[in-house]
Amino acid sequence: MNGDLQLRLKPFTAVNRTETLFFNSLVQRLSFEALDMAAFGTQLYAANIELTLEEIENGEDDTGYVEYNEDINTFEIHLDRRMPFGMVVDYLIHELAHVGSWSEYEDDDHGPEFGKAYAMLYGVYLEIYENFWEAQP
Repeated sequence: MNGDLQLRLKPFTAVNRTETLFFNSLVQRLSFEALDMAAFGTQLYAANIELTLEEIENGEDDTGYVEYNEDINTFEIHLDRRMPFGMVVDYLIHELAHVGSWSEYEDDDHGPEFGKAYAMLYGVYLEIYENFWEAQP
């Protein structure tokens, strides 16, 4: 099994120090990109993103979800840490795409603006992935 697939299937709770560093760099850069998209023409430049990895028991949203806390101007992303590493990354991108398309009204939460945000964030993810792992000894 190749290393990319092994990492994607690895339990999130079993990642090593280098994999944690990779994940943290993803969170930081992708969060910045999502807020940059959401802030276009709005007052969201000062917003924050808070990520919580926990065991979620929330019916249909038991893998991940995002909420906006207006009182503290923060997007709160919740991801289930019991998922494999690759799924955590996939859901991170998904929830950040909601943040990136937040300022655009759509009848469907997963409409065209969400799709554009997801595609852009996924492209950034691929760039970060390639650059990070090529730099490792």
